[in-house]
Amino acid sequence: MKYLQLQHTGDHTISVPVMGYGAMAISAFYDTNSDLAPAKEALKTALARGMSLIDTADFYGPLDDPEHNLRFLHDFLAELSDAERKNVILSVKSCVDLAKHKIITSPEEIQANVDNCLSKLGVDHLDIFYPARIPGNISEDALTAMAEKLKALKDSGQVHAIGLSEVPPKVIRAIHAICPVSVLQTEYSLMCRNPEINGILDTCRELGITFMSYAPLWRGGLTTGFNPKALAETDFRKDGCTTYVGDNWKHNQTILQALTGIARKKDCTLAQLALAWVTQQPGVISIVGTRQASRVAENMKALEIELTSTEMNEIRSVAGIGAPKGERYQAFLMDIWGLANDTKAPSSATTAFSVSPPPLETGKSAEETGNALNLTH
Repeated sequence: MKYLQLQHTGDHTISVPVMGYGAMAISAFYDTNSDLAPAKEALKTALARGMSLIDTADFYGPLDDPEHNLRFLHDFLAELSDAERKNVILSVKSCVDLAKHKIITSPEEIQANVDNCLSKLGVDHLDIFYPARIPGNISEDALTAMAEKLKALKDSGQVHAIGLSEVPPKVIRAIHAICPVSVLQTEYSLMCRNPEINGILDTCRELGITFMSYAPLWRGGLTTGFNPKALAETDFRKDGCTTYVGDNWKHNQTILQALTGIARKKDCTLAQLALAWVTQQPGVISIVGTRQASRVAENMKALEIELTSTEMNEIRSVAGIGAPKGERYQAFLMDIWGLANDTKAPSSATTAFSVSPPPLETGKSAEETGNALNLTH
């Protein structure tokens, strides 16, 4: 496994694997199964193979049990040996109430959420903590108060690194100027290259922020045999992602067929091709979720695949920026989560949030820890 060392972590050294484990599907949103034994085995396999980062959230669960994922991980962590536990990196998102479609921004509520996550997980600190969403219409004063609270959490030791999720460049810069940010998490895959359009990826590279790709397999769409019509009625992808509906899906299938052909020539699966592509993007790591140990092993084989410049160009020719059709969520959710400009280039106009970032930390290069990638590309 290759690792990247996070920047902007103060006195703490945090090296993250280029492929981490996304725990969301254990508890919610997809067609989850009440039998947690396979998921536990998958997570054990992931840790044993170096996927030491576990990504979770305090809203990963059914609407009537949003903390299901935290409780699962509490029990899982309690069963690990001390040697196993010390290698685990907990990446925790919060500050969203899905039942109310509410985004939490007040310092008091943020503190309460962090305290609750610590209690539910049974730990004394969170390695990485993220507000999962920030409203698109947040005022400058509210954003400043939020950033100051995140800095206070970090200074207190309750949180060792700050992450952000699904926010535009101007918000990244505004928060980073007050509370240096270590990780930015958003959807990114061969079939969703929005971060290359909206300026998020370039901003992260400029500021030394590690970019964490979630849904690198396009929520299952970049796996062999994926069929949206076969999804359970309780699976949010059934009608929550317009990329899988009607003419959009027909169009997107042609892209997937072309990518499958490239994977076949490379003697790998479509999923492995997609993961290899993400892994080879400078300064990018990914989180991959599965409830099956066999899939963990299959996914990790992607780290052994080296795509040549010719192959990268071939992939780009069939799955270029903007080629797939459809939105990631229904329109009303895109507005609620502040994603209305997700596929638009950043404005060159000066905004209220235009501020100078703190300098990059020095002396924490990937090379110093034997890592193969450099965060500051």
